[in-house]
Amino acid sequence: PYEAEDKMVIQDDWYENGPPKGFGKELFQHDLDRLDKCIEHVVDLLPIFNETDIQSVVAGPITYSPDILPLIGPTYKLKNYWLAVGFGYGIAHSGGAGKYLARWIMNGEPDYDLIECDPDRYSTWCDKQFALDKARESYG
Repeated sequence: PYEAEDKMVIQDDWYENGPPKGFGKELFQHDLDRLDKCIEHVVDLLPIFNETDIQSVVAGPITYSPDILPLIGPTYKLKNYWLAVGFGYGIAHSGGAGKYLARWIMNGEPDYDLIECDPDRYSTWCDKQFALDKARESYG
């Protein structure tokens, strides 16, 4: 967990309207107060951090799916439309996901089954409010 629910900032309007026009690689204004409990925990575990300074802070958007798993593979809602989105841990899985998708696209079948990451696994039960509530729960 990153932040306490009362301190987290979620861009709810992006769900409905998408990111602001022209948004690309911009970062958010950092706010270390949102992470004070995490920082305190690190200092308790590693007291040497009391003697250090934070050199830089990166605060950018993170995507979460309702079940925390990414959406990888074709969506049957749009012909020839493939997804690799919703990686809550950023680029950590990019190499494996890219290799998996490339082989699937080239060979017509995946090398192994990742049904838990099927982009079409959600149905009408997963409405906007459910998705936003689960994102808050997963992030916090």
